[in-house]
Amino acid sequence: MTAFEPEFPVGEHVLPAMVSHEGEEVLYLLDGKLEFLIGNDIVLMERGDCIHFKCERPHMGRNIGSKIARLLMVVSSGTPIKRRFTGTGKDS
Repeated sequence: MTAFEPEFPVGEHVLPAMVSHEGEEVLYLLDGKLEFLIGNDIVLMERGDCIHFKCERPHMGRNIGSKIARLLMVVSSGTPIKRRFTGTGKDS
């Protein structure tokens, strides 16, 4: 199990690529507003919202708010997870 705290910058005009991998994710939005696509489902998240899904479904998130969105992401996987979050300049 691995935890990340990615930040999603305001004003990204290019949609991030959909990703899929083994395992499960729990997402808890700490601040801001996100639109999260999971397969064909669109989930609008506001501060305090939490979702859980199987990572084999293609997914991605983008900031739809007016300030940086911060997310607590917990991923369970049989293999180590290393991800780059667009716009943060940090590997998580």
